[in-house]
Amino acid sequence: MTAADRSDRAVARGGLVVLALALAALAAGCERASTTEPGKAGAPTQGAAGQAPAAVPVHTVRVEPRTVPIEFSVVGQVEG
Repeated sequence: MTAADRSDRAVARGGLVVLALALAALAAGCERASTTEPGKAGAPTQGAAGQAPAAVPVHTVRVEPRTVPIEFSVVGQVEG
């Protein structure tokens, strides 16, 4: 076995390790969110299961089209 073959195997083994770690992290993030026990992940923060959370207050602004002046200030040199 040559040094190049060992190097190729080491790279392939390292790639498999990275792939395994990525899959493990992905699987750990797939937690069931339908738990209703207090203190558990996915538990509703307000009310009972199946109820929507309280509304969040928002600010609104009326938007209307209008004509506004547009000014340009350009720095340059005139030939002469």
